[in-house]
Amino acid sequence: MLFGWDRMTRDDEDRLLRGVVRGGVHGGPWAIEIQPTNVCNVDCFFCSSKFHRAGQFLDWEGVLLPLLKDAAARDLKSVRLSGGGESLVYPKMRPLLGFLGEHGVRIADVTTNAAPLAKYADEMVAVGLDLANISINEPDAERYASTMKTKPRIFDHVLEGIRALRTAADREPEGSRPVIELKFMLWRENRHLLPRMVELGVELGADRIHLNNIIGLEKERRFAPSEIEETKETLTAVIEEDARRERPLLDVWMDDEPELQRHAFAERMRVMPGFAPEIERQEKRRTEYCLMGWYSMTIAATGLVFPCCNFVGLPDKVTGDIGRQSLAEIWEGADYEAFRREFRRLIVLEGNLEHTAKYDRFVEPVCIAHRECPWAWCLASGEFYGRLGEAVARETPQRVRLEAAARNLVLKGAHRVTSLAR
Repeated sequence: MLFGWDRMTRDDEDRLLRGVVRGGVHGGPWAIEIQPTNVCNVDCFFCSSKFHRAGQFLDWEGVLLPLLKDAAARDLKSVRLSGGGESLVYPKMRPLLGFLGEHGVRIADVTTNAAPLAKYADEMVAVGLDLANISINEPDAERYASTMKTKPRIFDHVLEGIRALRTAADREPEGSRPVIELKFMLWRENRHLLPRMVELGVELGADRIHLNNIIGLEKERRFAPSEIEETKETLTAVIEEDARRERPLLDVWMDDEPELQRHAFAERMRVMPGFAPEIERQEKRRTEYCLMGWYSMTIAATGLVFPCCNFVGLPDKVTGDIGRQSLAEIWEGADYEAFRREFRRLIVLEGNLEHTAKYDRFVEPVCIAHRECPWAWCLASGEFYGRLGEAVARETPQRVRLEAAARNLVLKGAHRVTSLAR
C-alpha cells in the first residue's frame, strides 16, 4: 500500500468504493500531494523536472492554508511533500508542518535531497512521518558536486540532514518510526563507487537503499558492454554482503539497464532463495487500476491541480486551480468527473481498453499496463481490491459492459486499419 492508504477506515473505503462503482464522489480527498515550490537548491544534470522550474512558491496565507483547512474539515488524513523542486526550501514549511500537526494530518512521505532536512527533521517526525524518500545520488562530496552541479560542502549538509532524521526517528517507539530510504544513481561514471554507496547507506542508518539508473541518458553516458560485465561482478559482491545482514537493505531498480537489472534479480534469488518481489495477486477479476481520482489530488507550485503527480505540467490534464476555485468546486467539478469516468470504464473493462487520444483525455497507455505505474496497481489493500472486483461484477449492468466492449472492438479495428495503411 502507498500514500497513506493505511489511514483509511472501513467507512472511508466503502464511500470511495461506492463512487468507483456507482459514479459520483462520496467523500475525499483523503490524501493530497503538495508540491509547494518548483525552486531547487541543486541542479542535477539528469533532472526530469527542469521544465517545471519557474521560481514559484505556493501562496500560504491566501491559497494553500484555506484549501488545507477545507480539506481537513472533510476527509484529509495524509499529505505528500514533493515536487519539481526541493520541497523543504518552501519558506512557509514551518507553518505548514504546524498546521498538519494541529489537525492530525500525517506526512505519508517527503521527497527531498536532504540538504535542508536538519532544521525540519524533529518537527516532521513529531507531526508523523511515514517515509523519507531521500535522493542522495552520489556517495562523496566530489561526485555529488559534479552530478548535482553544486558546491561540495552541500554534501555535508545532506549527511547532516540524514543523521538528524535518523536521530529524531530513533527517539520514537519502534512502530512509529519513519522509514528512511536512500536513493543512489548508478551510472558509468560512479560504478567503481558502488560498494561505497551501500557502505554509506549503512553508516547513515538507512532502512532501505535503492540503486537506480538514470533514465534517458545519452548513449555516450550509458554503460559500455565491458563496463556492464565489470558492474555485474560488483553487484554480485554487494548483494552477497547484503544477504548476510540480519535485515537486507538493498533494492536494485535498473530498468534502463535491463541486463544489470536481470543480473541483480538473479543474484538476489541465488543468495536469498526465499526472496521474491511482491507476487501478483491472482484474483479472478482484475480491478487494480488507478483510484487517484476518488482518493487524492496533486497541487503543483503553480496552484494548478492534477489528479496524479505524473501529469503535472501537462495542460490537458489540469483538473483545477486552487488560486481560483474552492476545494469542492475542484473535487466535484467537471474535470475530475471526466477523469473518474475514464478510469471507471477501465476498471469495468478489467483493463481490456484500447487507448486512443481522441477519446481518452486522462487515461494513458502507462495507466493500462499492469505494474507500469505504482499508483495503478498497489495503492490499496488486497482486501479492498477484492471487494471492488466483487462490487463491479455485481453492480455493473450488462448493457454497460457490452457498450464498452463494442467501443473497444471498433477502436481496435480502426487501429488495425491504420497500422496496415502505414
